[in-house]
Amino acid sequence: MSHAMTDQRFEGIGRLGKDGILAYTQSGRAQLDITVAIDSTDGPALWIKVVLGGPLAEAIAPHAKRGALLSFTGVIVARERTFGRDPKTNHTCQRWEIHALEAEFVERDSKIPARADLPHAAIEEPRANSLEDVGYERR
Repeated sequence: MSHAMTDQRFEGIGRLGKDGILAYTQSGRAQLDITVAIDSTDGPALWIKVVLGGPLAEAIAPHAKRGALLSFTGVIVARERTFGRDPKTNHTCQRWEIHALEAEFVERDSKIPARADLPHAAIEEPRANSLEDVGYERR
């Protein structure tokens, strides 16, 4: 599987489709993969995979519950995967995901912290400009 990072930023607000599960890379870096549904005025919701890493992932993970409303900003990463074993019949598909540079919960709930309540390490200041700024590892 290959991937390409773009310089395109994406900002979105949507509800988590299921509880997030915090995992760690081989080097010990936290990673949280979540799926967010963004409402559409003229059709079905748009489902987007959002990847959070490092301290931001660790801060968001305990509160990443199905239905929580999350605002996020990140860069678009295109992942390409080839299916099949025979080169003549293989087909390739491309999947887009957002690697979050910032994230915060929009709805205030006593169990979900607002951005100001997150640990200082989880708030990237000044604003991160790349995945490397927030410690992402390329897969």
